Amino acid sequence: MSTQASTQSRSLSRDEEKEHIVTFLMNYQDPETGRNKYIDQLQRIANREDKKLEISLDDLRDFLAATSSAQGLVEEIKNNTQHYISVIAEAADSQLATLSVTGRVHADIYDTLLEAREAQINKNREQNQTGGIVDTSAPVDLQNINKLPPALLRRYDVYIHTEKRIPNPDKDLDAPAMPAAAAGAKSHTHEHPVTPLRRVAAQHIGKLVRVRVS
Repeated sequence: MSTQASTQSRSLSRDEEKEHIVTFLMNYQDPETGRNKYIDQLQRIANREDKKLEISLDDLRDFLAATSSAQGLVEEIKNNTQHYISVIAEAADSQLATLSVTGRVHADIYDTLLEAREAQINKNREQNQTGGIVDTSAPVDLQNINKLPPALLRRYDVYIHTEKRIPNPDKDLDAPAMPAAAAGAKSHTHEHPVTPLRRVAAQHIGKLVRVRVS
């Protein structure tokens, strides 16, 4: 089942993954407070009151539970976290651009970079208009020529918190019991906390295995 879900996630394009993340960020509601948890975080970032965007994989798994096309996305994030930090940041950037800043904000190094960039662009434009040499052979991206890379303008970091709740355990793990008759003695049952191997860890961490010994 998990292999099929992971395959579904890998079939998504980066834009589709980002779309799922955007939908999550803008619509997830905290079950305890009823508030849009991640919109609140993004608004604090927009107001420059916070520099962290903290994503809970428990929240994301709950939100995507009814979305068949993204069932494996949480597992993919766990397996390739660095890649998905970038995807989440791009999704967050797109939504931050739609939020209005509330309150007064103070200039920071990013504002200084933008001002210096704008001043340099204006200076180059003046030189071109007064006879400066322009290389017309090189292709020009008119839409992005005046933009700094988003990563340089990002005023926050993305943090991904691993799951605290164990997702959908199939059943308890039961070790085969040795028949009492074969042991030739009265049997006793002991409970031992175990840490299963990787494949079963995601479903059975913290469960007890009952082992019958003589």
